[in-house]
Amino acid sequence: MNYKPFLKINYFLLCILITITSCKKEEPFFNLTSVISSENKGQTVVEGDKIIINLNLSEELSEDLPLLLDIVDDVPNFINPEDYDKTIQFKGNLDNEWRTASGNTFYFPKRNTSLKIRFATHDDVLMETKEAFHAVIKLDTSKTDNDFMVMGINEIEPPLISVEDNDGDPDTIGEGTVDFIVDDDFNFSLVSVSQERPYNRFEKYFIDYISKDGLPQHIYEDLKRVLKSGVDIPIRRFAMLYYPSLQLGGFVYFDLDIEGWIVALNIAYAFPDIFSLGSFVSDPQTSEEFDQLLQNDYNKEGIFGYVLVHEYGHLATLNYETQIDYVDYFEENVTDCSTYSNFEGCTKPESVINGFYDKFYKDSPELNSPSFVTEYASSILEEDLAECFAFSIVQNEIPDSDEFSSGALQKINFVWKHEQLSSFNFRSFREDIHLGLLAEYFQEGGPILNYSKHGKPLLCTDHKKIIESLAERRKAYLENN
Repeated sequence: MNYKPFLKINYFLLCILITITSCKKEEPFFNLTSVISSENKGQTVVEGDKIIINLNLSEELSEDLPLLLDIVDDVPNFINPEDYDKTIQFKGNLDNEWRTASGNTFYFPKRNTSLKIRFATHDDVLMETKEAFHAVIKLDTSKTDNDFMVMGINEIEPPLISVEDNDGDPDTIGEGTVDFIVDDDFNFSLVSVSQERPYNRFEKYFIDYISKDGLPQHIYEDLKRVLKSGVDIPIRRFAMLYYPSLQLGGFVYFDLDIEGWIVALNIAYAFPDIFSLGSFVSDPQTSEEFDQLLQNDYNKEGIFGYVLVHEYGHLATLNYETQIDYVDYFEENVTDCSTYSNFEGCTKPESVINGFYDKFYKDSPELNSPSFVTEYASSILEEDLAECFAFSIVQNEIPDSDEFSSGALQKINFVWKHEQLSSFNFRSFREDIHLGLLAEYFQEGGPILNYSKHGKPLLCTDHKKIIESLAERRKAYLENN
């Protein structure tokens, strides 16, 4: 029997079957049990480093899963668009090389169970605060059938990515400060920015502005008018601190290491439209809104001008040029001073502070009420003197006083008429700087300058306690917001 025709027919049918089978498209399988998840709850990188986000699938898919990555700046310390690369790369666990996304669209390659997504941050020369954003990953519905879905795609918690700055001096004067070196010609050079998270967008915009353009000119001019109006006091450092409440105004102290004074002021006092006794009134959402506030709202109520003058009152009455002879507490006995003494040293016999002590504190004289211009003035002699100095500058008219006048008025007149102060150009403050004493900024008769959260006064010269209080308050606020 001849089998050749039969074999030829079967061989022909077999070829047809193989051809049909090989041309048939593989049916995709929709794995309804596969779950997508992210390993990243949050991460911190240094500018210039790459950000890497890891995604996992519990089971592989038969088709590419199209995804989107959105950078959402919904945090106060939002990242600036120029601080990161818009090019996104991704790589599955079966890939040998990184692939480049199309815009913000990428995909989870089929047959892979893990995926890395990365993009770079830019290492610039600007000193900036720590920036952050949420990386939101979601399904790109424009490139897939809605039926093609994996579990967990809508439950991926957007990781919070933080980017730390690597420029400037890492040691700031305190948390939440922007620090400057001040030269002999009173030029300000930015040296460090605190990496603590800002309270709100205003603070972030303000730091960005300073990083790019320096201290705003109108603030600089006010500082120069006040701080350079009297005796030549060596001011070596200046710090802008930020706390959105009338409870931490500023501080001054002499630093032996730099042989000069450090001055710090709370910038929140300068913009009352941003806060009202600790509560936010408005928070700019764009740089244009910030610029408008910066120009139109600055020191509108005069409270920043008042605090500035108060702090200068300390410099004018505690400096080593005209007021105090330095005493090293570790080398000498300060109790041997023949005049009034404090932590700064022995006061000079003809100094303002020594005369203030002799007239109003020595032998505890009885003074008619009110004895103090503000509640804060009652905390210690040095604050009493600085408050009287500020009141003597701010008041448009100062009535003469006699022995029957209130202690507060006698003190103001003493400061106003003292020969060491009357020769300086302090009076120009009234004309050049808006100085306010508004009722809403007073509490029981006095403006709140520096108080602990427990209501105890913090002295302007006790910078360590003020910085500690600032850090404590920032921590509590950020934990709750």
